[in-house]
Amino acid sequence: GAFDGLTTDEAKKAVTSKLEELNKGGPRITYKLRDWVFSRQRYWGEPIPIYFPVDFPDGIDPTTQNPADDNCEYTIRFDQPIPVAEADLP
Repeated sequence: GAFDGLTTDEAKKAVTSKLEELNKGGPRITYKLRDWVFSRQRYWGEPIPIYFPVDFPDGIDPTTQNPADDNCEYTIRFDQPIPVAEADLP
């Protein structure tokens, strides 16, 4: 056929230009956004929760006050994950 032997990129350009010549179509970019959380769960299964310790400055107790309301500086220790007890897993 007319498009045999073309690379993928060449074939795409040739087909779209042919469609434009025939007034039947042309190049178009379309996006299909998927909900990545559900796609990931279908492929890999349920996510496993991982908790990291958070260091607050002296005088800030996150159990009695909201640190976000106080705009306090805090540090999340991503290098020290806290294992979740097996009984707490889903």
